[in-house]
Amino acid sequence: MKTILMIFLTAFIYLPSLAGSVKVVIKAPNGEAIEGASVELIDVKTGNTVAAASTAADGTCEFNIPVMGKEYKLRISYIGYKTTETAIFVPNAGSATFTITLREDTTENTDLVANFPGTNSIHIPAKRTDTPSFLLKAC
Repeated sequence: MKTILMIFLTAFIYLPSLAGSVKVVIKAPNGEAIEGASVELIDVKTGNTVAAASTAADGTCEFNIPVMGKEYKLRISYIGYKTTETAIFVPNAGSATFTITLREDTTENTDLVANFPGTNSIHIPAKRTDTPSFLLKAC
């Protein structure tokens, strides 16, 4: 009975050491942090998303993951930049930090013009602005 109890206690002590955290830092080509980028942590073997988050003002997000010593894939997307996927190996240590620099999306966008019956239309420029939202107004 003592042996079985020792096995269970050892397992409970050992299991938390398998868990850890992954910190991701997302930057623009000029080195500035990107706030609001979507980051997915994907299990390579199953293809399932293990965790997802958006980056904070300093361009970081952190995931607590159940198993270290395993390969994952990061998928990062943000408007105006190419969606980036990269394989990472999370070591058995308690935490790991990965810095990813996004590449600008140079595909040419076109403006959108929505015509309504009558005399009004809405013009939405394709050019990205620094403001998080935009105002639609009649042209």
